[in-house]
Amino acid sequence: MVHTKSDAAKAAWISRFDEAAASASAVSTATGALAGLSFAVKDNIDVAGLPSTAACAAFAEFRAAPTAHAHVVRRLLDAGASCVGKTNLDQFATRYYDIFAQTQAV
Repeated sequence: MVHTKSDAAKAAWISRFDEAAASASAVSTATGALAGLSFAVKDNIDVAGLPSTAACAAFAEFRAAPTAHAHVVRRLLDAGASCVGKTNLDQFATRYYDIFAQTQAV
């Protein structure tokens, strides 16, 4: 699906945690230097329970969601921050530019 300007905000996200549940959980249990802060990670960094697709449709179809967080995600969570989801990127984060490529939902 190609995103239009009307849903450009949705195009920024590949996957998100349920906002209501995540914020309620984060508020009630967060402690540490980053308590109360939210963060998102690019979709080529593992977050347990969310698929890591690197914006590649083939990865989305065939790769299982990771069962453990990447080290950087674990450090942020341990410091009290709350992960809200995974953001879009160009496929495999290669910075390859193709005039025919368009940002797509995966």
